[in-house]
Amino acid sequence: ILDTPFSRMSALEVFYTLPAKSTATAWDDIATAEIDAWVRFLYLEKDMGGDLEMLAHWNSLILQNFDGADSWYPLATAAIPIRWSQRFEYGWGMQLEVEPGLYSTLKSFELKDFNVPAGLNVIHAFTPNFALFAGAKVYPGFKTPVVPRGGLHLSSEDVALVEIAYPESRLEFMPVRGLRFHVSGGILNWPEFNMGDDERERIMYNDFHVRGGVDVGITDSIELTFQGGYVFERTLSFKGEGADVDIENAPLFGLGIRGRL
Repeated sequence: ILDTPFSRMSALEVFYTLPAKSTATAWDDIATAEIDAWVRFLYLEKDMGGDLEMLAHWNSLILQNFDGADSWYPLATAAIPIRWSQRFEYGWGMQLEVEPGLYSTLKSFELKDFNVPAGLNVIHAFTPNFALFAGAKVYPGFKTPVVPRGGLHLSSEDVALVEIAYPESRLEFMPVRGLRFHVSGGILNWPEFNMGDDERERIMYNDFHVRGGVDVGITDSIELTFQGGYVFERTLSFKGEGADVDIENAPLFGLGIRGRL
C-alpha cells in the first residue's frame, strides 16, 4: 500500500444524481450535484522510510429542493489533507493523517464551521503485492465520532488493484496504459456540516453507493473519466430540531478530468 505509485496529480469531477422522492412531503423531489476537486501540491521523502503528502481538497454536495425551496443547498468541505507514511522492518508500516478544514453549508463563517479529523492506519505487507490494514478515523464533535477502517489490499503493478475494505472497497483493472476500468462501493455515515443560525444546528448526510466507470488517457498528462452508479439508503438528519428525511434510491452519472503522472 505504501509503495503503490501515484497515478494522478489532480482531479476535477462532477456528479449528478437524478431527482427522487423523500419522506418530507412538502418538498419536491430531491436531486444532488457533487463537485469534487483536489490537487497534490507537496510530496517529500525521507531516508528513514517516511514520506509526507499534502493536498488541497474541495468537495460540495449540493441539494436541490432542500427545505422545499427551488434552490441549491451546499454541503461543503474545504480541507488540507496531510498524510505521513512510515515504513518499518518486516513489512510493517503506518499512515497518520489529519484533515483540517471547513465543514459547512456556507451559511456562516465561525468556529463551528471548522474541524480537524484525524486517522491512523497500521499496515502489514505479507508479500510485495498483498497487505492487510486496520485503523480508525476520528471526527471530533460529530455524531459518529470514530469510523473504523480496515481490509485487504492486493495489487499487481500497473495492471490491477483489489481493495476489499470498510468503509470503501474498489477494483481497478488497467489492460494498457491510458485505459482503466474501475468499480467501487461503500458507506458514507459520518459527514456533518454546520448550518449557521438554523435551529437544526448541523446537517448529516448518509448513504450507500456503488460506482463504476472508465478512465481514458487523452495525453501523457491528462485523462478523462466517465462514471455511473447508484445511491441508496440516503438520509438527511440534524443535530438540533428537525425530523430525519429519507430519500429514495436513484442513479447517478459523472465525468471529470484528471492530471496524470
